[in-house]
Amino acid sequence: VEEGEFQNGLFIKGKMKHPNGLIEEGKFNNGRLDGQGKVEYPNGMVKEGEFEMGVFMKGKAIRSNGTIE
Repeated sequence: VEEGEFQNGLFIKGKMKHPNGLIEEGKFNNGRLDGQGKVEYPNGMVKEGEFEMGVFMKGKAIRSNGTIE
């Protein structure tokens, strides 16, 4: 489910909720998180920072137990 801004029919900014419980939030390029963003995983892990075409490049990762990487 995509909630946010669309341009020319493409999702470009907002929140994307996947059926498996994964939630991505930020700016998107071709359906992938690109730029500043946040990903919440079903297991409780959260990654916040810089993404390039869906790949976490830098920032912080917080495990479900509160450990910060």
